Amino acid sequence: MTGREQFRAPDGTLLTYRDFGDGRPLVLFAGDSDDTADLWLPHVEPLVARGHRVILVDLPDLVPTAAGLALLDHLATTDYDLGGHGVGALLVVRMVFAGATPHRVIVAGLTPDAASREGLGRVRASTLVLTTPGPDGPVAGGLNLTVPDFASPQVVAAINGFFDANPVRPRPPRRKTRPADDAWPRRPWSTPIGAVVEHDGPVTRVHHGAHGTVEHPDLAGVDLADLVERQLRHFAERGEPVEWKTYAHEAPDLPAHLLAAGFTPGWERSVLVADEITAPPSGDVRELRDEDLPEVRRLARGHHRTPFADLEADGPARLYDANVQVVLERGRVVGAGWAEPAGGGAVVIGGLTGQWPQVLAAWRQWAEPESTFFAEADGELRAVLLGAGFREVATARSYHWTPPRPAAATRPVVPLFDQAEYDEVWRRVYRRLDFRPSTSAFPGIAEPPGSVTWHLNVGEDGVDGLQSVIIAGLREGVGEELYWLDWQHVGYRFDPDRVGRPGQPRWPGHVYPDGDYFLYVTRDLRLGTFGHPWEHTLCVFGESLVAQVEQPLIALLGRPVRRS
Repeated sequence: MTGREQFRAPDGTLLTYRDFGDGRPLVLFAGDSDDTADLWLPHVEPLVARGHRVILVDLPDLVPTAAGLALLDHLATTDYDLGGHGVGALLVVRMVFAGATPHRVIVAGLTPDAASREGLGRVRASTLVLTTPGPDGPVAGGLNLTVPDFASPQVVAAINGFFDANPVRPRPPRRKTRPADDAWPRRPWSTPIGAVVEHDGPVTRVHHGAHGTVEHPDLAGVDLADLVERQLRHFAERGEPVEWKTYAHEAPDLPAHLLAAGFTPGWERSVLVADEITAPPSGDVRELRDEDLPEVRRLARGHHRTPFADLEADGPARLYDANVQVVLERGRVVGAGWAEPAGGGAVVIGGLTGQWPQVLAAWRQWAEPESTFFAEADGELRAVLLGAGFREVATARSYHWTPPRPAAATRPVVPLFDQAEYDEVWRRVYRRLDFRPSTSAFPGIAEPPGSVTWHLNVGEDGVDGLQSVIIAGLREGVGEELYWLDWQHVGYRFDPDRVGRPGQPRWPGHVYPDGDYFLYVTRDLRLGTFGHPWEHTLCVFGESLVAQVEQPLIALLGRPVRRS
């Protein structure tokens, strides 16, 4: 063992790791900032004995995928295996989609919802899934475990058996370029927050609640009339407008079928590809900082391949995985551009707010070597891209359909962290509830009149029942949007009638305070729940909510510890 070492990625992320043994590298990532890589320590000795070089990596919060890839470059390893626990497992999956090429992957400590997310099934390496049972019970095909028995002989044997059963095989050479009709840059690697992703043969439907999209590879040999009719039926049932993007080199009869079904044509843009960007670098460009967000949001209004608002609305993981560059003039932000890794060495340019070739040069430095860049553009932006080494390979056109009944104005779930709305709702919590964070001074708020507080003397089997009781009470007694707040972390605003049921996005957050303060509240704080992780209590307030949940909670948790 060489002791703890540190590596600072080009984006500034600081990673701490420990290096054990010699031989074939196995890089193992921790779960998050509160879950160090010590979790993997019981597995190090048997893995080193097998001839592995084991590298344990601690993770700060929200590690960008690019930082994980940069660590692999720093370790100077091209022939390796990867593993991760919890958030670290999701990082590993994103790294694979962004171009990492491990032979074997261990994905550990995920709930069924996370383990079944659309991207996991597309990992091309041999994969061992060690899952954490959730509300729906064990996961078929996975070794189900809890964190305390992650070091059990059963898990050690499973990991060793995985390496025995999946020997390393030679890989085919990687393609340097990608065909213009490759569908990878068009499909989401995971479900955006508040959305539902459905697959219908070759088609991927993304339902965002207020709108939807249809994406697909070439549709040669498909009954187009039937395919279009099915998609319209699904979007009509949801009352969602839909955008369907077509490409000139694919299914030439598709536009006629869309027009016959009632779609109207929209914008048309060039599809541009570059194997090398030739734009000159400039010192007036740097990566996005939190204080830049208000100005970037203002500049980014308009139509882009990926609207910046969607980049944020899809969740912090997508925004942090993207590379957002800002252009400065006398210290003031005057332009911005954003690009995303799309797997297999592809980089998709989501938007550029003006003629800023220096942003393209910054992306060339950020992307992994031999990346292929994709863009869609018209007008002046198209000219800038063509001048920076891009070539036109096709054209894309959008087609749009609006259902008869009015669509929802917002997504069912909106993530909140850097927005003014997030700050304002927390100010109300501090002011009106007299929120006073402490690990020893209880209670954590001035519990409102009529509130009831229970001690959370519930085991793992009861956590799901607790969640169900609160969800039922909030649905029945509210009738408006709610906030779920996680102190100093990402929170959500959501519509309780549009989440948590079949065909809807999952219900945001949890009532059980697993490691931090968790709150469900209305905008005016007239009712809600407050979970205290150190007092280990749940306070329910608001006359209508208390009336809905008091008896079920007494049956589950026993008599309250206090009433206000």
